[in-house]
Amino acid sequence: MQKVIDFYKQYSEDTRITIRHRTEFYATTYQLDSIIKGKDYMLDASCGTGVYSLYYAGFGCRVEAMDIVPEHIGILNARIADTNLNIDAHVGDARDLTLFASDTFDVVLNMGAIYHIEENEIPHCLEENFRVLKPGGYLAIAYVNKYKGYEDD
Repeated sequence: MQKVIDFYKQYSEDTRITIRHRTEFYATTYQLDSIIKGKDYMLDASCGTGVYSLYYAGFGCRVEAMDIVPEHIGILNARIADTNLNIDAHVGDARDLTLFASDTFDVVLNMGAIYHIEENEIPHCLEENFRVLKPGGYLAIAYVNKYKGYEDD
């Protein structure tokens, strides 16, 4: 995963959703807002700089945010330092969620890890995401398909 960490040293994840690709954020939250409730306990398993973590914590969700890029977690921690938002941010890998017990979260967001990991590692990553998800919970995944277009579902 060092390639991913090195990539983000030269790429501004912080402005990707908030400035350059706002449509992604609006389309995603439009769909997720109908299922995510303010009381939910959420894992944002590849949080980047915390755009979704901050948004859903603002609605009252308790959020565990993690990302493999230490600089991203530093940015998020700086943003939450002077707030009363219920976010705990960790450097971590969405493929290894052993920090969390099984059946813990109402919602797991994996909005970036899938398209950065090797194809043969995707099943394990998804297994980990499902393992920490409560029965009846929701897993939301973002990915880039090989054509780099939009999927209908």
